[in-house]
Amino acid sequence: MAQPDSLGQFEQLVLTAILTLREDAYGVTIHTKVEELAGPISFRE
Repeated sequence: MAQPDSLGQFEQLVLTAILTLREDAYGVTIHTKVEELAGPISFRE
C-alpha cells in the first residue's frame, strides 16, 4: 500500500494542538484541544 503524500485532518489537528499548547502538551490537554479545534462531530449509523 502506498504512503499518502500529506497528513490527514486528524494528524493536522493533533499537531496543531501540540504546537498551540507548547509545554502543556500532554495526553489530556491534547485531547481537549483537539475536541475544541474540531468542533462538534456527529457520527452516522
